[in-house]
Amino acid sequence: MDPQTGRSAFAAGLFIVVTSLIMLPFQDPESASFIVTVLTLGFGSTFLAVVIFMVRRSLK
Repeated sequence: MDPQTGRSAFAAGLFIVVTSLIMLPFQDPESASFIVTVLTLGFGSTFLAVVIFMVRRSLK
């Protein structure tokens, strides 16, 4: 994986995870926006895990 691509993907994933973590405590647990924020946190975390796996795999 190109280093610039990996760095950009990591920054985007980190932005998604941090933003959803900041918003989560302010959401009403019974609202639809809470569900969307939790799903965004899950997708962002999964995306970060895939990017980290791909970068580490390309370094070998």
